[in-house]
Amino acid sequence: MVRRILIYVDVNEIEYGLFDNTDYSTLYKQLVDERNGNCPNWGNKVWFEGIVSEITTPHISYEFKTKDMTAAEINEKYDGVLMPCANIFSVEFMKDMVELTTFFKQLSIPVYVISCGLQLDKPENMDTLITRIRKESAEFIDTVYKTGGEFCLRGYVTKEFFDKLGFHDAVVAGCPSLFQMGRNLAVTKQNVDRSKFKAVINSQNYHLNTRFYHDIFHNYPDSIYIDQDHYYRYLYQPDYFDNSSYSTKENIMRIKDKGLLGLKLVANNKLLMFADIPNWIKFLKLNPYTFSFGARIHGNITSILSGIPAMVHICDCRTQEIAEYYNIPTITDAALKKEKDIWNIYEKLDYTEFNKTYPAKFDAFENFLKKCDLVENINQDNIFVNLPSNHEGTLPTIENSESLSKIASDLDKKSTFYTLVDSSFNLYRKILK
Repeated sequence: MVRRILIYVDVNEIEYGLFDNTDYSTLYKQLVDERNGNCPNWGNKVWFEGIVSEITTPHISYEFKTKDMTAAEINEKYDGVLMPCANIFSVEFMKDMVELTTFFKQLSIPVYVISCGLQLDKPENMDTLITRIRKESAEFIDTVYKTGGEFCLRGYVTKEFFDKLGFHDAVVAGCPSLFQMGRNLAVTKQNVDRSKFKAVINSQNYHLNTRFYHDIFHNYPDSIYIDQDHYYRYLYQPDYFDNSSYSTKENIMRIKDKGLLGLKLVANNKLLMFADIPNWIKFLKLNPYTFSFGARIHGNITSILSGIPAMVHICDCRTQEIAEYYNIPTITDAALKKEKDIWNIYEKLDYTEFNKTYPAKFDAFENFLKKCDLVENINQDNIFVNLPSNHEGTLPTIENSESLSKIASDLDKKSTFYTLVDSSFNLYRKILK
C-alpha cells in the first residue's frame, strides 16, 4: 500500500519551489510578491530538493502543507508528516518551535524531523544556549516522539545537545543534500598545473574583505564566486541603479557596504547566483573548476555533487558538524591565517576518508528513511542524476549587466583611489572589532 506523506513545507514560497528552471528576468518581482523583496539563502534548496528527490518513489505519495491545513485534516488524509528543517534549535526560531509543538500535539500520526540541528557559533557555548531554550526544545522533542515519530540529526554537535536534554535515541545520519547522487558518489582530486587552477569560491560577504580571499582572485583570475543571497539586488532588481548610480560617491558607499572585492566581482561578471539547483550543478559539471572553497556549506556540497573537491571554511557549528560528519576537509580561521595561497591548501587536500566512509553514511541515512517507512530504497534515478535538457548549465542572465559594466569601468579607471578607500574601511572594521 502506498503511504501518504505530508511534507511540512509550504512550496508556494520561491525559496522552496521544486526543481525550477528559473526565469531571472522576473526573479526580483517574485521575491517582492512572496518575500517582501528579501532574498532567501538558495543553499536551503539544495537540502530541500535533496530529500524530495530521494523519497520520490512508488512507495509513497506526498503533498506539501498549505497555510490553512488543520490538524484534523492532516490526521485524516495522511499516514505521516515529514518535516525537513535546519536550525530549529536556536533562540531565533524559539517562537516557531513553540508553535510547532502546539500544532504537533494535535496530531495522531508520526512526525519525522529530518536533518535538524542547532544554531551555535562554537560548541563550547552549548550550555549557554541550553539555558535559554531548554524548556521549549525539550517539549518540542518530546512532542515529536509522542507522535510515534523520529529525529534524524545532521551531526554530532546536535547529538550532544539532545543527550544533554535527556533524549538519547535520536539518529545521526547527516543532511539529505548529499545523498541524491546515490551510494557511489566519490570525489577525485585533479592533477592540474598551477597555471590552470580555477577555484569556485563561496562564503560570507565579510570574508571578501580579508587578504586571503582577495589574493585568490588576484592570483587565479579565472576563479569565480557563487553568491547565495548577498548581491541579488545588484544582479536582478530592475530599478536598483539610476543615472546617479555611477558616481564616485556611490561607489564609495558600495565599497563601505560590501567591500571592493565583492563590488569588483559582481561588476566584472565574476559573481554568479543560481536560484535553480539542477542548473547550478550542471554549470559546475560543464566547467573545469579545480577546487571549491568557502564558508557556505551547501555551496561546497553543490560542488561535491558536481565532482569538484571542496574545503569548508568553518564559521559556525552548523558548517562544522555537517562537514565533520561526512569527512569533508575543513579549515578554521586560525589555520587560514597561516596560509598565503589557496594552491597550497589544494595541494594538501585529501578526499580519502570522504570516499571511504561515504557509502556507510548513505546506508545510515537510507536505513533511517526505511525505519520511518518513507522509502523502500532511496531514489537514485532522479533529476540530479539525470539532469533534463532544459537545465543546460548556462550562466544565469544578469538583468543589470549594463549598469554593472559602467561601474566596472569606473572601478578600473580609479583603481588606486578605490583601493585606498577600501583599505581605510577595512582598517576601520578592524578597529571596531
